[in-house]
Amino acid sequence: MFSLLYSGLNLTNFEILFTKHSTGDEEYSSAYGMGLCGGDFNQDGYSDIVIGIIPEDLFILDTSGVIDTVIDTVLYPGVIQIFFGGPLLDTLPDIMIPNPFLPDSELAARSDFSRVLMSGDFTGDSYVDLVAELTDGSFCLFKGKSGGIDTFPYLIFRGGIGFGRAFSKADVNGDGYLDIIAGEYYYGGNKGRVCIFYGGPFIDTFPDIILKLPSDANWGNFGWSTSGFPDINNDGCEEVLVGAPNYPDGGRGAIFLYYGGNPMDTIPDLIIWGESQGIFGDFAYRLRYMKDFNGGGMPDIITVDPGWYGEDTTASGKVYVYFGENFENFDSIPDMSFVARDSGYFIGIAVLESKNASSPYSMFVIGDPGGWSDYPSFVYLYTGGINYDTLPDGEVTGYYVPWVSDSVGAGLSFYPSSAGDVDGDGVDELLIQGFWDTDSETVWLLKYTGPLPYVFENKEKEKASANGMKIGIYDIQGRKLKSIKLPSGTYFILQKKQNKLFKRKILKIK
Repeated sequence: MFSLLYSGLNLTNFEILFTKHSTGDEEYSSAYGMGLCGGDFNQDGYSDIVIGIIPEDLFILDTSGVIDTVIDTVLYPGVIQIFFGGPLLDTLPDIMIPNPFLPDSELAARSDFSRVLMSGDFTGDSYVDLVAELTDGSFCLFKGKSGGIDTFPYLIFRGGIGFGRAFSKADVNGDGYLDIIAGEYYYGGNKGRVCIFYGGPFIDTFPDIILKLPSDANWGNFGWSTSGFPDINNDGCEEVLVGAPNYPDGGRGAIFLYYGGNPMDTIPDLIIWGESQGIFGDFAYRLRYMKDFNGGGMPDIITVDPGWYGEDTTASGKVYVYFGENFENFDSIPDMSFVARDSGYFIGIAVLESKNASSPYSMFVIGDPGGWSDYPSFVYLYTGGINYDTLPDGEVTGYYVPWVSDSVGAGLSFYPSSAGDVDGDGVDELLIQGFWDTDSETVWLLKYTGPLPYVFENKEKEKASANGMKIGIYDIQGRKLKSIKLPSGTYFILQKKQNKLFKRKILKIK
């Protein structure tokens, strides 16, 4: 590993490509970069950076430090900044999307505009659209266009408290258009529900599918987290994941997997249970899928429980990974899990994908914002492949000294996000923020520079024959170990879990 102290951050196997500080009126917001995502809005083949800065009330303190006067945010009502990616990336926004409540500054100040962001083509016109939280109970869709995006909402979706705090995307009905999946975790007195809006040219604000908490529970915050999931039952429709951290009735928490369909039913096809940790657990607090982390040829699930605690009560937070090839024999036992360091807690998740044929495995990022005292905050990156482990391959360390002006990276990694492939190298970059920095809140674009795991492949380019194939075996740094000749057949890796053997196909030779 290679470590570098740069811009106040201690970097291991990372390089900073972009640093954006809040300036001017943005200094009135302590949440610069709370909303982050990527997407190619100008159709140039490079992913663009999207930064949301939520509105914030201004206040005046009296001589004893108590809030004396609250002033609605007239000077800073919130905005979305878009920076075009590619070789000419700079820190001047190319597109600015203002708060839709303007010119009513009071409504704008009380909104949560841009707290949560998501990009995708939801209208079916081949342009990238942007979904943004508007209030705690609504979100809006900005429609993409040639060279950019409209800055006035195309649609506004409305619900109850918590609606739009967790949304994701998938083509659940198999019509070729991305659909919007929106959680509403306070619905029905903390029961929760999820609304799915079919995408396409006729997208509207009326939910086409509603998923609800199973009837055996009175509350569970169903829809606290959501994620689309690739089609695993080969019916042409993508699946849906829903997290319920307090199901059932303040219990261990669960993830529900629903198969898509046309029509899609509302009965869960798989339930992943959290550990029994009582009311302090938050299993499925964040929820993502990975295209293929471990080389098993199937998509995988990653989630985090920031409220997990073990026998050592100084450790808080746990990561869980479930491999897709084991769903047929699923038992809720994670295939990979690990806990936070002492005095830390895991909370944020981001997934980075690779389009490189030699290293197609997913990577995931875990955020550890640090304790509520002078503990530093961390970001950890883990590469996949058949030799995966729980040791971080990349690391970013910030420093948190409460209310001291030279704190850097304070509150790192609450909301890390994939930026997509900003520099065109075939691997996604990472967006992180430090929105407790006292001098100015900051967003960084980071490029992973460490070794990537390589696939087993025929790099010697010898043709297969009836007698088999000669292949090269390489380590995770791409160094050739030896050549072997395999006879015709299908080859598997046997994986042992809880005294059971599961097989994963890695190579078929004719």
